[in-house]
Amino acid sequence: YHAPNDISVVGFDNIDMCKFVSPSITSIDVPKHKIAETCVTQLMKMFTDDSFIDIKQFVAVTIVERQSTKKAEL
Repeated sequence: YHAPNDISVVGFDNIDMCKFVSPSITSIDVPKHKIAETCVTQLMKMFTDDSFIDIKQFVAVTIVERQSTKKAEL
């Protein structure tokens, strides 16, 4: 099999290696800095606010398109 003609390959976490292999790998980019910032903020609230409630938060990810995928033909 050959990417992207036979199969598409998508990675997760957008590590630097994705750019340097052939074909370069499409990947989901996760904003680690934003996740860390959100965690620290929540921890600080948890330790300082007696009325703190546990919540779920979502952090948006983006797809970085490279050569391991091709656009679908409509």
